[in-house]
Amino acid sequence: MKTKLVLHHTGSTNQPPQYDGVWTYHNSGAGGKWPEGYGIQYAYFIERDGIIMQGREEEELTWHAGSYKFNNESIAICLAGDFTREDPTNAQLKSLKDLMIDIQRRRGISNDSIYLHREVRQTACPGQDLRKLIEEKFPNKTLDQRIVQLQKGAERLRDRNPSRYRRILRLLKRLLARQ
Repeated sequence: MKTKLVLHHTGSTNQPPQYDGVWTYHNSGAGGKWPEGYGIQYAYFIERDGIIMQGREEEELTWHAGSYKFNNESIAICLAGDFTREDPTNAQLKSLKDLMIDIQRRRGISNDSIYLHREVRQTACPGQDLRKLIEEKFPNKTLDQRIVQLQKGAERLRDRNPSRYRRILRLLKRLLARQ
């Protein structure tokens, strides 16, 4: 079972949406970092507008951290942007906080088990400490607000990626069952 979260940024200042570009880059082997044909290596991706896209199932082994131990034990969340040069948007931080809270509650992951990519590999990723930014800017969100964000993300995927759309609907169903 995955017991950690690792936070990333794309390192790109390209205009949104960035998900498709990252998926293509990862699917091509990310410049030789891994074999071709495996698609995006993040379980979740958050665009600048705060839309959450599910890239992989949480339990899948993905190549994201640069360490087999962390790849095997963690869920990767990536935000669109280069946070060494710019700030994440408020919408991204709100969505990240909501997503982390949901994953932490479902999996029993403590705040001490949330890592920045640079804490597990020599890199600048994700630029700023996203955990601190969330703590400083936003109080806890309600379940209703998390559901709205996931619904928006699901609608973007309905025709483009039906399997991901269905995964998000399953997640929404679990969230709605808690109300």
